[in-house]
Amino acid sequence: MYLEAEDHENWFQITKRLSTKRLHNLDHYWRNNSETSVDQELHSFVEMVLIEHGEKP
Repeated sequence: MYLEAEDHENWFQITKRLSTKRLHNLDHYWRNNSETSVDQELHSFVEMVLIEHGEKP
């Protein structure tokens, strides 16, 4: 199961508005609690934004 295209874009935009601290907290959470493909997608959004901010290699 994956997010629909519209949901994918909405969640990505929401993720981009989060603070760096919140993104790091979510990154830690998803690394330890990712169980579904949707979880993995949400975690990938967090990782992409952290990379854009220069916070993750």
